[in-house]
Amino acid sequence: MIQYPKAIARGILSAVGAALSKLTPIQNDIVKTPGAKLAKGQGLLRRRSIFYRAGATRMAAAALAFAVLCSSGVSQQPSNFSWITGPPADNLWTLMGQSPYAQNGDRGTVIYMITYSSCPNCIAFLRDFWQSRRNEIELREVFAPVNSQPHFLDEAADVALTRDPAIVDAYYHRTRTAPSATTPGRKAALSRAEQFMTQANNAFAKIGHVRDGFPTFILRAHENGMDKVLILSGWGSPELTRDMDRWVKAGKQ
Repeated sequence: MIQYPKAIARGILSAVGAALSKLTPIQNDIVKTPGAKLAKGQGLLRRRSIFYRAGATRMAAAALAFAVLCSSGVSQQPSNFSWITGPPADNLWTLMGQSPYAQNGDRGTVIYMITYSSCPNCIAFLRDFWQSRRNEIELREVFAPVNSQPHFLDEAADVALTRDPAIVDAYYHRTRTAPSATTPGRKAALSRAEQFMTQANNAFAKIGHVRDGFPTFILRAHENGMDKVLILSGWGSPELTRDMDRWVKAGKQ
């Protein structure tokens, strides 16, 4: 995230406020982060934006207000980051609680991580971030049934069946070979994993979240006076590390 100095931010907001005070507002709406759709009445990302009647000056002022007010802490958000509030947030959190996750730790901020064993960014997150903060995080790992290799499906079935974090760790370190997901019990476990991923992807699409890779993190936090569910896809930059640190501190169990 790109953070702007507070003095500059105040100057921008002051200038925009002065310009907008001379215009006539005609509509209020609920505004989504970049890459997402406007969703009226669904409790999505409550950032108020004012739309104005035609005219080049008025449209330019409204566009500048939109850019400033849609930011979080006067910052720019990547398109693969979203947050939601209200019933949509509760529904997504309930869905995550029904996922076939393996729980690692029992204290601190709950973070769901959708992952698979050969995901380099997932392994980097565990090594570079989670290991040093494991007393602050209850990590719930959901193995996605990635169908590019048969053993990924077998591993997803095994994790969904056993819910064992030691087995998850063994797959990351290549010290375990998953049993084939061909027996009735393992077929049923794989089906649960596949069904969850379909539901999760549909939920992400509904709120306009772009899940363009692994890992995907889902967590709850209280920021700026409101409870949010945060969804972040990707890992690897210093900015994401700083943001995740902040969210863990603001996180909820």
